[in-house]
Amino acid sequence: MSASQKRSEAPSTGESKEPTLAGDSQSTKTPIRRFDFGFVPILSHLRHDPERPFHFGLSLNLFFGLASTLTVGNLYFCQPILVRLAESFRVSNKDVTIIPTLTQSGYAVGLLLISPLGDLVRRRQLLLLLGCLIGVFTLGLALSPTNKVFAGLSFLMGIFTVVPQIMIPLAADLAPPERRASAISIVFSGLLLGVLFARVLSGIIAEFTNWRVIYWISTGLQFANVFAMWLFVPDYAPKTLAYRISALGGSLEIGLFGLVGAAGVVTTPFIGRFVDKLNGWTATLIAILLGIAFQAIFTGAAGIHLAPIIIVCFGLDVAIQMNQVSNSSRIYAIEPLARARMNAVLVICLFLGQVMGTSVGTQVYLKYGWRYSGVLALGFQGLMIVLLLLRGPHAPRKLWFGWSGEKKAPTEDEKA
Repeated sequence: MSASQKRSEAPSTGESKEPTLAGDSQSTKTPIRRFDFGFVPILSHLRHDPERPFHFGLSLNLFFGLASTLTVGNLYFCQPILVRLAESFRVSNKDVTIIPTLTQSGYAVGLLLISPLGDLVRRRQLLLLLGCLIGVFTLGLALSPTNKVFAGLSFLMGIFTVVPQIMIPLAADLAPPERRASAISIVFSGLLLGVLFARVLSGIIAEFTNWRVIYWISTGLQFANVFAMWLFVPDYAPKTLAYRISALGGSLEIGLFGLVGAAGVVTTPFIGRFVDKLNGWTATLIAILLGIAFQAIFTGAAGIHLAPIIIVCFGLDVAIQMNQVSNSSRIYAIEPLARARMNAVLVICLFLGQVMGTSVGTQVYLKYGWRYSGVLALGFQGLMIVLLLLRGPHAPRKLWFGWSGEKKAPTEDEKA
């Protein structure tokens, strides 16, 4: 990690200027912060000093992705083990279905209330605090005596599991403009890998031992993650001064099917490089068209053989990642001072879309079958095309609808 954490050789004066944004010429003199929370020391090479900019290398970028993997997994450990939870707590299968709902609801609350703090406070301290809280609530999940206690702690844990949504904008700030989409994609791939990692690990462990072991392991991982963040995450000045329910099959089968998407996660860094070379609007269009193509394969052939389902899982994963990376890169280019807040809005919109799709899609599936649920998904993706075409790639920033605006060579940020 040390190779990625070298600074430039400019001398330090002991007092530094903290700009509103890294590289901003407007600054005020403030002493270099040497402690987190007033008593936890910050390693000297991680202290924020605008006169010696921090180098954001690949190794640190990969660590951001790994930290996101370890954190976001907590949101999904419960999904393959719902039947085991019902048996352990001596409640019905219906009673435990509230657990993933409350977990995701807590996550939505965290996106709304905590993610925007990334623009207002020092993100290193915020990440350390969130990591400790996640570890404490995960320990509570391992010790939960009843279904209601487990559900309540899942909601609280979900609120603080927004570490990836703090790290993604931080990576965008630390990375040079020409590598921004690639840096975002690496962290985002870590987030997606966490979803797969959690489901697979949870399913396997629950098949062979008690479900509580999952949360004991996760507790250790969360506190190890906090220590690693203390070792590797650089201090960074605030940018502003203002303030599915799893099917009732075996846990092992449910968890292992999540491996299908792992190949898609591997492609995410390449997707980031691809998006870096394109206009963001064009990359979004390509992503939607890919999604429509693979969804059409599912709708037409999923009932024939297992192979089309595997192909579609991989293809849709690639399309969704490309869409996410291109949209994130475009949004971060709008206002560098508000990236955490804009990221929160983006992820909340994604979450609302997931809730809507899950709610409507489940009802359609139960009433009409898988093929009609595929038709519904095609309809949603067709609507995405319509909405994208309402605003052209070179429309002025404040124009909501239309294709006006002269085509011009984009700047490094506008390429997003």
